[in-house]
Amino acid sequence: MNGKAIVFVEPNRAELRTVAVPERWDGEMLVRTECTGVSQGTETWAFTGRRPETEWPTIPGYQGVGVVEDGPLAGKRVVFHKGRYPAGMPESWMGAHQEWALVEHATVVPDGLDPLEVAHFAVVGVALRGLKRSAIGPGDTAVVLGLGLVGQLCAQVLRSRGVHVVGTDYSELRRRIAGEHSVDAVFAPDDEQFRETLACRVPDGVDMVLDTTGRVDLSPLWIELIRAEGEIVLQGWYPDPLVIDFHEAHHKLANIRMPCSWEPDDVSLQWIASSKVDSRSLITDRVAPASCGEMYTRMASGDPNLLGVVFDWR
Repeated sequence: MNGKAIVFVEPNRAELRTVAVPERWDGEMLVRTECTGVSQGTETWAFTGRRPETEWPTIPGYQGVGVVEDGPLAGKRVVFHKGRYPAGMPESWMGAHQEWALVEHATVVPDGLDPLEVAHFAVVGVALRGLKRSAIGPGDTAVVLGLGLVGQLCAQVLRSRGVHVVGTDYSELRRRIAGEHSVDAVFAPDDEQFRETLACRVPDGVDMVLDTTGRVDLSPLWIELIRAEGEIVLQGWYPDPLVIDFHEAHHKLANIRMPCSWEPDDVSLQWIASSKVDSRSLITDRVAPASCGEMYTRMASGDPNLLGVVFDWR
């Protein structure tokens, strides 16, 4: 049996290829994929060769949605993180962007949710994991730097706690969508009103700065914006070495956290089902897998008109 898969052939080159689907092992599920959500940051770093664990060729992606055709949970719509790789391809923790996925672990999607509503279930889990141990709560103020999927979903989680969220991003499209769905106030980073608004609302500094940009040069800003004993949450992925002015961070008794991975999928799905977070409204591009080469090139270029990207395999 053959199927299609998105393959990173080498750095900066993605193709839709026909691959041989392996024989199903006992306990595995054969999933007919309906759609796969893209995690722009992680997948772009892999596409450009900057994720250190990437070996070539590889199948990217870790957010798959589909219907089980054979094996346990047959007939159920599920979410999964990876399908088993074709023979001869180096193993990786990703591997969701496949038309037919052999899956060992999957979670059933609650009734009433369609594939697009849960296409970014793992990024919802990333947001939940990043804020799990935070003490921030009702009446507090947070600044979210970078309004991609992770930034906006973190903002939604914070708002569900009663936090006032201010977001910043250079992309006009991301600011508009964030203002509609994710934050209480939104600015371009270089907008003078950004600093003025914070100075009026929280003259002693914000309770949390949450960064998703992946830019280590912003570390002075993180420290500047927080109040004494404020939180800095690094929700991006930072390929360059991070240098922090210890004296200033030490003086403010900064709490700096570097979360990793995501909360269990059933937790993320329940947040989606209960409408506490809305990832579907953040989808800007729903495209055929055959357009993967163009789409990853756009993401790698930092196209400001992209936010949520979904490959539709139907």
